[in-house]
Amino acid sequence: MSDAAQGKVPYIRYTRLRQVAQKALSECLKPLTSENIASCYPSLQHTPEGQELLDLIRANVVNGLKVSSELEIDLILKELNVKEKLDVLDELVYEAQKRKQQDQQLPPEQQNQYTPVSDLTKEGLIQSYLIPAKQDFLSGLKEQHEQLRQSNLKLLEELTGLSQEAKTLKTEMDENMDFIHRLTQFENETMINTIDQNIVSLRNELMNMR
Repeated sequence: MSDAAQGKVPYIRYTRLRQVAQKALSECLKPLTSENIASCYPSLQHTPEGQELLDLIRANVVNGLKVSSELEIDLILKELNVKEKLDVLDELVYEAQKRKQQDQQLPPEQQNQYTPVSDLTKEGLIQSYLIPAKQDFLSGLKEQHEQLRQSNLKLLEELTGLSQEAKTLKTEMDENMDFIHRLTQFENETMINTIDQNIVSLRNELMNMR
């Protein structure tokens, strides 16, 4: 029974990657044949002792390259967190397959309608990536629009307050100007009356002097 059937996540991608890396390393080491090693030491290849030494040299070179390459591969995979990422991918694929199996057990009218990735065209695949990107872009625009709207509302509120303050100030200034006008008018009338009275008094005095 498969891991999927038993309800276990089959973590296979990292194992397959390591197998591919091992195969690629073996292919890289294949050119290090006894003949190629012997061509580097022509004086040794014509004697039994020399051939034995060449075989030993080849074994050491191949083993050394193999060990150092494997260590380097392990280091690269560890630095890039490849195992964790591939395990997450295995889990996502497993969950998708699990949902698909559960969906297939439902009546046709209750099944989710979807298109398998393998059936998508190039345009469909591009759209599958573009649609979320467009949604994120539209979401960003809506957020910016809402921020701008809130900013405009706040500015409008401040302007309304300033306008009300200006109206209040104008009313106070009008009242003050009216008061000053009435006060000035009263003072002018009082001054004129006083002058008139003084003139009348002076005229009377002059008449009496005659």
